[in-house]
Amino acid sequence: MGWAKRNILFLVGVIISLLLLGNRFTGLSRSVFILDCFFTFVLITAHRVSIRYLYQKINNDQSFLPLETRS
Repeated sequence: MGWAKRNILFLVGVIISLLLLGNRFTGLSRSVFILDCFFTFVLITAHRVSIRYLYQKINNDQSFLPLETRS
């Protein structure tokens, strides 16, 4: 894992910890966080797949994940 990803994960953890200490997420049920996690995962996955599909069409590749051949 690169240094940028580690720093981002650390900062997100700090921000969530500060929010938790500040107001303890009062008024929000656990299902809200579960749905948020699910929708975030689905949208990020769809975004990544669409970018890969776009690059595939731009490069006129025949396969979704091109295999490298060794000569």
